[in-house]
Amino acid sequence: MRRGQRSAPPSLCREAVHISRRLVLASASPRRSHLLRELGLDFEVIPSSIDESAIDHPDPRQLVKLLSEAKAADVAATVDDGLVIGSDTVVVFDSEVLGKPRDRDEAVQMLKRLSGREHQVYSGACVIDAASGRSLCDASVTVVRFRQLSDSIIEN
Repeated sequence: MRRGQRSAPPSLCREAVHISRRLVLASASPRRSHLLRELGLDFEVIPSSIDESAIDHPDPRQLVKLLSEAKAADVAATVDDGLVIGSDTVVVFDSEVLGKPRDRDEAVQMLKRLSGREHQVYSGACVIDAASGRSLCDASVTVVRFRQLSDSIIEN
């Protein structure tokens, strides 16, 4: 398998997974909800209200772990029980953490920078047991190579 390619989902993704505890996703991200639904999980969404800009760290791996933990802890403080999942992702290009584009023009410029080049995607996740406060947080990095994109593809 080449770098950046995903393997086929395990067969577990085709059947419902039974978790007897309340599961809370501390994110309004449609993509994160989709992933949990693909696993067949029953969960509720309670978006975190943390100010992500207030959390900084020079190491992207640590940054996504800190952000994920802060999101999960924020929501865990509002529920009595259950497992709360926080997650975050950052893109690093030429040693620079790229933030979320503010608008379409910034998104176009970002795609032009990434076109035909490699970048790293750091993903963090943290699960907190709201009742006990126990947590497990981790992060991973994936190297992604964009194919060369034409301006017309980027603009559309």
